[in-house]
Amino acid sequence: MEKYTLSSDGQKIHYKESGKGNTSIIFVHGWLGNTEWWVDQQLF
Repeated sequence: MEKYTLSSDGQKIHYKESGKGNTSIIFVHGWLGNTEWWVDQQLF
């Protein structure tokens, strides 16, 4: 599920949620990256 939140300086931050269970993992890409870098690691 794609979602957005706001940073402390008002910038919109895009993020995705996927999978299920009690354990959470956060993948953060570097500069000029995007969420597509982590497609193979997501459980749907």
